[in-house]
Amino acid sequence: MIGKLTSLQELCIRCSGGEDATMQFVKELGLLNELRVLQATIHHVRISESFESAFLESLGCLHNIQELEILVYYSSNKGWVSSDAGRVSCRHLRVLRLHCLVFSALPAWINSSLAPNLCYLDLLVVAVEDQDMETLAKLPELSCLILCSKSDTKSVVSIKIRTDEGVGYFRKLRFLKIDGASIWFDLCSSK
Repeated sequence: MIGKLTSLQELCIRCSGGEDATMQFVKELGLLNELRVLQATIHHVRISESFESAFLESLGCLHNIQELEILVYYSSNKGWVSSDAGRVSCRHLRVLRLHCLVFSALPAWINSSLAPNLCYLDLLVVAVEDQDMETLAKLPELSCLILCSKSDTKSVVSIKIRTDEGVGYFRKLRFLKIDGASIWFDLCSSK
């Protein structure tokens, strides 16, 4: 029934009505075209492929979204979502906190051309790669970065970021937290 509130601009909601109600909410979410702020907490849900697909499809319809925070508690997750799955409209997005899906790597739609205003990013990922960190380093407004690696292996990830003359990497970053993997940063000049 929330899909009828098409002029809604801000929504803070707690969903705990079971799988059917949660799936209905996720599907109707895409109808809220004017939504700028979404903060949702979802309890007791099984994250299935159909949930992931409906969720990413709905997020792709939120063209005015600026703050997007989705937290899932007590879920059973089937695995992880491909980094090229779905596409969120990021042009206006400033805050992105998704603790409902585990991405295989940084989603392809998070980059400096599609998310130029992103300043707060908090994601669950399986692995953090050099290329992902370089993509994040180029986000012009990024000031807070939180990545939780869900990898079963406790491997050391070596991040090499070129510091080209005239190119500013992590220009505004003030807070960095990466859980789950040992990270070695190697900032090297291209000279």
